[in-house]
Amino acid sequence: MPKRRARRPRPLVWLVLAVTLATGAARPAAAQQADPRIEAWLFHSIAGIHGASTRPPEVRLLAPDGSQRALGRVGARSAEGRWPVDFSPDTPFGEPRVLTRPGDRIEVRLDGQRIEHVVPALEASADEAEDAILGQAPAGTVLVAALLHRDPAWYSAPSDYPVKTAPNPGGAFRFDFAGEADIRAGYWAEAAAVDGAGHLTILQLAPPAVTLADTQAFAILRADAGRSPVLSTRNRIDTELFRSGPAYALGGALYAVLMVPDGNPDFGIYRPTEGERVLLQLDPSPATEPILDEPLPRALASIDASAGTVWGYAPAGARVDVQLTERGSDSRGRGLSADAAGRFEADFGAPIGDPAAEASVQVHPGGGLARVARARAPDLELLLYANHLSGSVPGWGRLRLEHRDAADRLLAWLELEAGPEGELEADLLDAGGAATRFEPGSRLIVAPELGRRLELEIPRLTADANPAERRLEGLAPAGARLVMQAYQREPSIFDGQPFAADRIEVSGQAAADGRFALVCPTADCLLGYGTLQLVDRPLRYTLQWLASPIVGIGVTQRAATGRASAGLPLALHALDARGQPRASLEGLTGPLAPDSLPGWDIDLAPLYPEGIVSGDRIALRVGDRDDAIEVPDFDWDADVATNRVVGRGPAGRLVAVVAFARGLPMQRPANALATTLVGPLGRWQADFEGFDLRAGDDLELYVFDRADRFLWWAQDAIPGIDPPTATTAPTGTVTAGPRPSATPSAPATWPSLYLPRLLRSRSTSVAIVR
Repeated sequence: MPKRRARRPRPLVWLVLAVTLATGAARPAAAQQADPRIEAWLFHSIAGIHGASTRPPEVRLLAPDGSQRALGRVGARSAEGRWPVDFSPDTPFGEPRVLTRPGDRIEVRLDGQRIEHVVPALEASADEAEDAILGQAPAGTVLVAALLHRDPAWYSAPSDYPVKTAPNPGGAFRFDFAGEADIRAGYWAEAAAVDGAGHLTILQLAPPAVTLADTQAFAILRADAGRSPVLSTRNRIDTELFRSGPAYALGGALYAVLMVPDGNPDFGIYRPTEGERVLLQLDPSPATEPILDEPLPRALASIDASAGTVWGYAPAGARVDVQLTERGSDSRGRGLSADAAGRFEADFGAPIGDPAAEASVQVHPGGGLARVARARAPDLELLLYANHLSGSVPGWGRLRLEHRDAADRLLAWLELEAGPEGELEADLLDAGGAATRFEPGSRLIVAPELGRRLELEIPRLTADANPAERRLEGLAPAGARLVMQAYQREPSIFDGQPFAADRIEVSGQAAADGRFALVCPTADCLLGYGTLQLVDRPLRYTLQWLASPIVGIGVTQRAATGRASAGLPLALHALDARGQPRASLEGLTGPLAPDSLPGWDIDLAPLYPEGIVSGDRIALRVGDRDDAIEVPDFDWDADVATNRVVGRGPAGRLVAVVAFARGLPMQRPANALATTLVGPLGRWQADFEGFDLRAGDDLELYVFDRADRFLWWAQDAIPGIDPPTATTAPTGTVTAGPRPSATPSAPATWPSLYLPRLLRSRSTSVAIVR
């Protein structure tokens, strides 16, 4: 439900007290007031019992034929002697509530006596043109009363008007508020009729009003009690875009409408946009004339935490009600109006320190429709040494993004539409379609159609991890606020979700010379990989880091892959027979796919157009680390009859074989892993347990000479003829996804491995040097 002032209509004290006092004067001298007296609310699930006894009553709601509709839950007695009753105390939202209807009976048992009240029909409505409440009281009425309210989120105070009462022997009644109130949408009222025994019948009524919240799945309506409202929307050419199911009666004049087509959640939530016409009908029939037809107003809002304001745009002159909520404190409210340009700014007097603060901003242009938007402080994250940015900005509509180098040359630009809260996610590409990089000294410009322009210079940020001392050190702008996240598992090039692991977060600040040192607080803290964020609201610059690189060469794929901190210089050399570079690739490490550690994935075909063969040597330098790799003799053969792969390779090395199921039978696990060590004679054998290896399956084979360096080979479609399929389904771990992670069973001397088929969604930018 949209956030708004937490208040109920005030029927309990003022209305009941005023009616009680007035009833004494209006009741005939011979009439006897019942004790207890019953307070019935038409088309509502609540009731009240008034009396002198301090013992709780037993209350039942009966149908006209005497059958029980509900047993009321009785609450605590008030100081005025009223017991509150609820006939639907545990009804979940969406389930029909038990509502009192004309002809129902409320039965009260108290102190050995039984009192019953037949709920009469009471009619009442608001005459907006005459600013009056009029209706028809049931026979036997001695007094009628009306209590009028107006929503403080729609209008300024007062929110409750004095109770009006008048004697009435049963018949038409009218209460005039002309000169006191301008009754229209945003107002509601209770009309009450009192019989000779002092029993009250109360009916809520309201001019139609709709509140639509951008972040909620339902709209809130006010309309006369006992109706079945339906919402719909239309575009500018009168095409119906959405029609709801019947409204859900919350009780009295309050309803909720689930914003799903025809009330069916399977169709998903419909979010109307600015300018769509919102129509309200009080009957589900499409032929019923709408009693409200208004365009959805503009409602755009953002928090300026440093200035302590909530600002945004609404229709010119619209009433704006702002409720600011911060953790650990009560909400604070401001009411104001948008200026002639549609701009508003609510000042809360001091900076807003909670980065998770939210504001509910209700915009009411003056008709029967209000819109509630959520405001939060903008939060834009830039991934350093990548071209990716995501989050929200203080602006809306069409956004233009420009990435410029230190000399102000345009590297890339993009135009896109921001979300209703300024949300965006973008990858910047240059004119040739290549990814740019957010490197130190370059600039990003965000220019919104509406809102505030941002011009950012990318800062320099470095990170050097020392796992033994649980310390992350580096350089940042002087005084910068820094947040380190260290993920608590060992880094692996094959980890499909490295940033979904548990993590430890440490905050700190750079010194005046830009140096910093962040230390993990626990002795068992792993410092293998993580992120370092420079927080300068509304910006967060994120650097992904590893304690040390992981490097690998794909022999059959002619590829180099590895993982290392973003922003490190990378050089790869193909060596000739004398060990001298004959061709090279150079570049920078950087973030790869969103679910991958940073590093590089490079196509080596330009260096090895004829393929990589045994004896080829490759030199690799990442940052200040050097690796020399020579491709060994390595071969294998898959035996589908024994579910085994055998082969030859360098003695003592770890071999990990991943099999990917292809074709039938479909009940097999998606993949399987087998690991082994090459024996002293250069032979190895890897057996798959619980996996039926079959012809047509794919294989990937990884050979490690140490935990952070490997080569790998691939084979598509194992040849051969399958043996007969087993009658029982093989066991194993089934992993979802097009490239599932195999479940490891690693030797005790090696770290646990996660070995899916590699996905390269973003390539490393490199240059060929010959």
